[in-house]
Amino acid sequence: MENWNQLREQNSNLIYKRQFLYWAFIGITLALIIFSLILWSCPSLSSEIKAETWTNKPFFKSVLPHIADIMRYALPDMFNGFIDFVALKKPQYLLLLLIIILVFKSRRKKLQNGQEDARRQMRKLVVKKWLTLKEEGQVKG
Repeated sequence: MENWNQLREQNSNLIYKRQFLYWAFIGITLALIIFSLILWSCPSLSSEIKAETWTNKPFFKSVLPHIADIMRYALPDMFNGFIDFVALKKPQYLLLLLIIILVFKSRRKKLQNGQEDARRQMRKLVVKKWLTLKEEGQVKG
């Protein structure tokens, strides 16, 4: 049963990593909400921040307002200052936020697959042990 203990340890380790990932997600989400509340309650802060010069390029000038409109449609009014800051004035933060979301999503999927593999191997060990006990007559059914 040493293989069982290894698989159990592996599964526990993956659970710990997923818990850490969820806590990191909660922390980032709370930080974004607090930042949004600050920009919402003090709109003068977001108006003092100048837009980046590279956002004056035709491509960014046409795409970023549409992204901001979509965000305004999907998010509550409380996030309007955050949307102005992230989508219009500092779009590199929007890109960073998108990268963080993609990394979290791929990492979560990888951890889920690892847990599923460990559980599948543990089920095979249980069935194998049950079959050997059945052959020995220790289990009926």
